[in-house]
Amino acid sequence: MICIINEYLQYEVNWSTLHSPTIEVSPTEDISGLIAKLKAVKHALNGVGLAAPQIGVLKRIAIAQGEVLINPVITRHGRDVITDLEGCLSTEGHVVRVPRWRIIDAVWYNEQWERQSGTLYNLAARVFQHELDHLDGKLIADLLP
Repeated sequence: MICIINEYLQYEVNWSTLHSPTIEVSPTEDISGLIAKLKAVKHALNGVGLAAPQIGVLKRIAIAQGEVLINPVITRHGRDVITDLEGCLSTEGHVVRVPRWRIIDAVWYNEQWERQSGTLYNLAARVFQHELDHLDGKLIADLLP
């Protein structure tokens, strides 16, 4: 399926891409164009986050709440799980209740290839986990009991 946002911005995505795990990015790869496209599509669609598979690219890159996440990993999580409503740009119009850890520790690289780490809480943790699911080939509908 080709999605056209405007005459300059379009992307292609299909269900098999959305359900495929991604490949880690190497620091030697030029991903500046991909990051620019992710930012533009996220902005145009007014999303909170967007992952590369959502625009048809099987690379471990996402944007969550304005932060570029390259090769993100959850290193630890708390015990509390909160179930809340989530939507997704890939399944527009569908909202489902999804359980997520309330607190996570994570590491990733930013677009300058600087290692980042942090403890994320509540909404930030939820968005990070949602985008990480995309990078692992999962959609929110796949997480339903």
